[in-house]
Amino acid sequence: MPRVLFQNPCKLGIQTKSFYGLVWQSQYENAKISLFGFEVTTVFKTKIMLQKQYTKLLNTPILNRQTGEEVGEIYDLIIDPDTGKIEAFWVKQGLLSGAEKVLSINDVTEWKLRLYIDDNDSIVNPNEILKIQKILKKEIHLYLHKVKTLSGSKLGRAIDLFLDSMSGQILQIQVAKNFFGFKYSKRLVRFSEIYEINKNAIVLKNDYKYTPLKIKEVLDLKVEEVPSN
Repeated sequence: MPRVLFQNPCKLGIQTKSFYGLVWQSQYENAKISLFGFEVTTVFKTKIMLQKQYTKLLNTPILNRQTGEEVGEIYDLIIDPDTGKIEAFWVKQGLLSGAEKVLSINDVTEWKLRLYIDDNDSIVNPNEILKIQKILKKEIHLYLHKVKTLSGSKLGRAIDLFLDSMSGQILQIQVAKNFFGFKYSKRLVRFSEIYEINKNAIVLKNDYKYTPLKIKEVLDLKVEEVPSN
């Protein structure tokens, strides 16, 4: 197995690519490795998704950045259906406990493969944040919500959401129909194509634009955490 000799390799450059709004970076770094007794200079390529995928966010550890202590994990997201933006996270603390407390996205100091906060007291009861109370009263959960057009054409359900990691805004929803566990008619729809979101469904404009989903190679990109400079 090759062994990296330098822990802080030299960054050679970053290449940014996109596919229908999904953006990722390829970061190239130069480092020396020891291979069968010989020192070899090589280039490492790290792919970093700049968007977060809902189904891969669940169970993400939440750490205190000051102490390194794990204080919980993401159980679910609280998204404002009017804006399509993450406002908070349901936090699970302990193996046997459910998610009874929330963490406002405003209290997140860093978001990579893990969520980082500075103060454990940021994790509070949902009734302590008025905005969260109002969202929860709407009783709208976007994941697996029905999707249809304004004219009533049924398109399936939202089987995944793609979110901007900086703003928490939904960028696209992945829609598919389901037949006994087999998903078909997959498509990727921009959030801007949504007419409204109500308790019954996510309603798209009649003339909405979409991309047939044949991008497994993009969705399955390997994501690695890169230390801050």
